Amino acid sequence: MTGLTRAAALVVAAVAAAGLGLQVWVSTQATSSPLVALADVSQYFTILTNALVVAVALAAGLSRPVSPRWTGGTVVSIVVVGIIYHALLAGLRELHGLALPADFL
Repeated sequence: MTGLTRAAALVVAAVAAAGLGLQVWVSTQATSSPLVALADVSQYFTILTNALVVAVALAAGLSRPVSPRWTGGTVVSIVVVGIIYHALLAGLRELHGLALPADFL
């Protein structure tokens, strides 16, 4: 892996982690408890897939060996999430404040 590829993987991991953190923060504001918010958001395939993206991209960015099966499975999962989100879920709710960038990331 080249230095540029590792840097790109670290950027992907950072952006995905920021999105996850922001989503937990927004959920914490709604539930008043970080543990309840974490338990709530961790039930969604979207959130779990983004956590997997963070883990795989971070490992790749840190030059840790990542199995092609894990990489391929992660890519397929996040593509399925994107397709289903845009085809079925986008625009169902009007988002405001930090929920809007959390949804985007």
